[in-house]
Amino acid sequence: MSGLGLLKINFVILTLGEDVNYGFYATAPMYDIAFDRAALKYPELYSRTTRRVLYQKNVKDCASAGSDMLDVAGKMFDLVTDQDGITILLSPGCSLEVMALADFAREMDVTLIGR
Repeated sequence: MSGLGLLKINFVILTLGEDVNYGFYATAPMYDIAFDRAALKYPELYSRTTRRVLYQKNVKDCASAGSDMLDVAGKMFDLVTDQDGITILLSPGCSLEVMALADFAREMDVTLIGR
C-alpha cells in the first residue's frame, strides 16, 4: 500500500462575513460541491478527511476581514495544532485577509490555499 493510503487530511475552511464575492453564502456551496465530488472520486482518502468551517459573522469588507484575521487566528489555533496528518487551510478571502492568514500558516507550518 502506498503512503497515501494512510494519509489523513484536516481541512479548515475560513470564511469571514457575508460579502457577495468572498462571504459565507457565496462560497459555502462551492466547498460542499467540491467535497461531495472528492468523496465520490477518492472514497478511501475521503474517509480519512476531516472538514471544519470557521465562520465569523458581520465582517463588512476586505479591510475589516484583514484586521479581524488576528481574532480568527486565535480561534483557529486549536484546529491546526495536535492534529494527525496534514492540515490545509482554505480561504476564499480577499488579499488583505489572505496576507494575514499566510503569516499564520507559515508560523504554524500548515498549507494555505487562497483564492
